[in-house]
Amino acid sequence: MPAGTDIVTWSPRVGATGDDRYSVPASTGILAGATDGYSGTPTITEVNAGSAFNQIGAEIKRRGGSASYVAAGDFVLATTFNTWKTQIDTIRSNEKRSAFSWSELPVSAGDVIKTDAIKELRKALATDFIYLVADSTNTGLKKLGNPYPPSSLFLQSDGKVGQGKSGQYSILRTAILVTVPTGLPSLDSGKMVIKVSTDYVGTNFDARLYRSSSDLRPIDTGDWGNLDNLEDTVGTSGMSDETYEEWSIAAPASGAHTYWLVSARDENGDQPTGNEFLELRNVTYLKLYTAS
Repeated sequence: MPAGTDIVTWSPRVGATGDDRYSVPASTGILAGATDGYSGTPTITEVNAGSAFNQIGAEIKRRGGSASYVAAGDFVLATTFNTWKTQIDTIRSNEKRSAFSWSELPVSAGDVIKTDAIKELRKALATDFIYLVADSTNTGLKKLGNPYPPSSLFLQSDGKVGQGKSGQYSILRTAILVTVPTGLPSLDSGKMVIKVSTDYVGTNFDARLYRSSSDLRPIDTGDWGNLDNLEDTVGTSGMSDETYEEWSIAAPASGAHTYWLVSARDENGDQPTGNEFLELRNVTYLKLYTAS
């Protein structure tokens, strides 16, 4: 993983380096913090403009979790700490990160809650990458017919990549639509993380990830050949049902992008004798690493 920095500026905090980035000043205590600066799914800019306990809730929501803010003047309950801990555990699992080693949490009713518990929530959320869900994986193109290679071109909406032979030949290419927001920290590189639903691969192939030179949405039959920039190639031999697979990508600029996942055997004109394709879940996401 590239060396990066925590992309959230926690407030208030002791300092800007090491554990001081997460520690609450001793004189501050546990404060709720304002919530009127956050949209429904907060942006990293909104999170960094926030402060106090609710800033943690905003970051949980930005990363796809669920959090109910604490109203100004209300007590921060042990149940809220524990609920947010559970949400962070889920976020780390969804982002394919290791489990966090908790020491202050969970807390029990009647326990004295220390500011170290806030430090721990913040630290468990620390990351050097932006987690960004793709707009769509279930779109693309397919060719059907006989003989090989088939020439009849259609839209597909079931997220498949590869080739097949069942009565007629099929060639399947999946488009992955991504929108990168403005205002992100400087990026170093990234990973495209795609979940394989079902592995129908009788003959293994190299799955190539391309980035088009322009955004192509909505996908249409004229987009078949827009395989401009090869990002990475991953073989299917180690893949299985319901697994996450990663392709390395260059850090994308802000704006809309179209990526294509295609079979090298398709590009090489290798005729299939049976099914050799992957069916994908529509849960693709990007991990964009911040620059050092």
